Amino acid sequence: MSSLPASTRAVAVRTFRSAKTAHAVPIASDLVETALVQASLDPEVLVIAPVQPPTWSPDAHPVAHFVVTRADERIGVHVAVEDHTPDVEPSPDRLKTVVLRPADLRAEPFANNVRLAWACARRWYPAGDQVRILRFLQENGESSLIDAAQAASASSDPVATLMAMACRDLLELDLRSGPLGPETRVARRLAP
Repeated sequence: MSSLPASTRAVAVRTFRSAKTAHAVPIASDLVETALVQASLDPEVLVIAPVQPPTWSPDAHPVAHFVVTRADERIGVHVAVEDHTPDVEPSPDRLKTVVLRPADLRAEPFANNVRLAWACARRWYPAGDQVRILRFLQENGESSLIDAAQAASASSDPVATLMAMACRDLLELDLRSGPLGPETRVARRLAP
């Protein structure tokens, strides 16, 4: 039993990391984690960062849970706990802020496609398959998932290898157009 009062004990904070984060991002809820995973697989998002310094609304609720950087702008992301949450006022630092509601995060087919891809995030695959897949996409441009998977000759599950590579920000997957399938488009991720 700790001799420290409950108010002074360290509280473990869950954090999120991906290929698009330079620093761990605090996870305030399961919905925030879902939003972070979706941002990690969004080809338009270049960087995900914690809010530094934290931006707070007058009623002591965070205005933004994390910040994403796209090609030409930084956007604060506030994850609402209810679908009828109003939009958030601009933060004091003038950071444009968007509100993601639970319905946004659960929209299909994107939500399920992201879950399927992220389940492969920590999957090991042979380095040779990564090189062959990247070369195939360099030579052929955008491809179907099934055609790109054929370049992974050493993997026991080449589609899972492609998912893992997308989680490492090496590939872009079209996870919004329809359910994950052989025709899902895949492209090599070009460095910004």
